[in-house]
Amino acid sequence: MSTTNTLSIGDRVFGGYVVSEKLGEGGMGAVYAITNPALNRKLALKLLLPQWSRSPQVVQRFLAEARAASAIRHPNIIEILDASELANGSHYMLMEHLEGQSLEQYLRQHGPVTMETALVVLFQVCAALQAAHDRGIIHRDLKPANLFVSPTAEQPLFTKILDFGIAKLVDPSLAGDLRTQTNAIIGTPSYMSPEQARGAKDIDHRTDIYALSVIAYELLSGALPYAASSLGDLVYKQATSPPRDLAELRADLPEAWRATIMAALHPDPDARPGSAQAFLEQLQAATPNAQAHPGTVWLPPPAPAKRRRWALVLAIVAVCALVGGALGFGMMGQRRGFEPQVVAARKPRPRPRPRPRPKPEREVLLYQMAPMPPVAAEAPEPPTPRRRVRPRPAARPTQTRRPKPSTAATSRPSKKPKFDPNKVYGGSDKDSPASP
Repeated sequence: MSTTNTLSIGDRVFGGYVVSEKLGEGGMGAVYAITNPALNRKLALKLLLPQWSRSPQVVQRFLAEARAASAIRHPNIIEILDASELANGSHYMLMEHLEGQSLEQYLRQHGPVTMETALVVLFQVCAALQAAHDRGIIHRDLKPANLFVSPTAEQPLFTKILDFGIAKLVDPSLAGDLRTQTNAIIGTPSYMSPEQARGAKDIDHRTDIYALSVIAYELLSGALPYAASSLGDLVYKQATSPPRDLAELRADLPEAWRATIMAALHPDPDARPGSAQAFLEQLQAATPNAQAHPGTVWLPPPAPAKRRRWALVLAIVAVCALVGGALGFGMMGQRRGFEPQVVAARKPRPRPRPRPRPKPEREVLLYQMAPMPPVAAEAPEPPTPRRRVRPRPAARPTQTRRPKPSTAATSRPSKKPKFDPNKVYGGSDKDSPASP
C-alpha cells in the first residue's frame, strides 16, 4: 500500500486484498474496489482524502456514518464491515460491494416508471427508512443518487440506501462526541424539506418523509416538484407557491396516490404522513391488487381462456350416456336374476423383443476419391511392316593409284598455236594448224 492516503491499482491492502478499480471520488474521500483472489470475494473500501484525515470533526463524522449504518442492520441498507485507521494515519471504511447502478442512473435510462414499479422501490426504501428512524437515525440526504439498485435472482429492483455521512444521530451512543452545528444547512437542495433548507435546528424524521415524496414524484413523472437554480430560489418557491400538481404530469395515476404524495410535500411537517410506514400504507391502500411483499412487480391478471360450448355439450352427452348405460345394465340384471361372473383376466404375454440385427461394419473412409471419367477405347495399332534387309555388296578391292608421270618424262604443249591468216603455211602437217 502506498504511504499516502490515496491508493493505486494493484496495491495490496489487509493482507490478501488487491485494489482492482476506482469506483468514484467525492469531495471528502474516494471509494475503491478491492478483491481477494484466494477467496474470490470483492469488497468496497472508502478512504478519506489526505486533507480531511487531519480534521478531528471530519473523522468523527466519518466514524459516525459507519456506526449509524452498522447499527440499523437492515437488508436494504448498505452493510459496513469495518471502520478504523491505517498505519499511515488515513481512515477507512470497509463495505460490501454492490453490482448495479444508482436509482438516478436507472431513471436516466428508463424514464418515468409505472405505479406498480414505483411501489416496489418505495416499499424497500420505506422499510429501511422506518428501521433507521426507529434507531434514532435521520438520513437528511435521501435522493436517487444515494439509492442503489442491485438486481438479484428474486428481485430485479433490489434497492439499498447508501451514504449516512450527514445523518443526524439522536441516540447519544451513536453520536459520541459529534454535535450538529446550529443553523447549518447540509443536504441536496432539490430534495431538502423547507425546514431543512432554512437550517432549522429541531428537524426530525419528517424531513426524510419530504425527501421520500420527492423521490416518488420523480419516479412517476420524471421531473422535480420545484425547478430551482439555487438554494435561495428553492426556499423562496417553497414558501410562496405549491409544487406542480402531479395529476398534470400523470393523468393515469389514481387520485389516492396523487393525494398521498402531494400531502407529503406539504411545507408544514404536521400535515405530512407521520412515518415512512404510514406513507407506504397509504400508497398500498390506493394500489389495486397490491401485495405486501415487494419481491414481485405486479402485472395485470391474465384474461380467462374462452371455452368452446360444443365441447362442453359433447362432454355432458357422453357422461349421460355412460350413466344411462350403467343404470340400464343394473336394472336388467335385477330383473333376470343375473349374477355377474368374476373371470380372472389373463395377463397378456409380453411380446418377445426382436433380436437386434448386427449392423454391418462400415469401413470408415478417411477420404473419398472422385469418380474418374470413362476412357474411350483406343484403336489397335497397325502392325509394323517388316523391312527387307538387303545384303551388303562385297567390298571392292582397293586399287592402287598409278604414279603420276613426271613432268620430265612427258611434255605436252601448254597451248595450241593460234591460226594466223596472214601467215603462209606449207604442205607439211607440222606447219599446218590443227583443224578446229
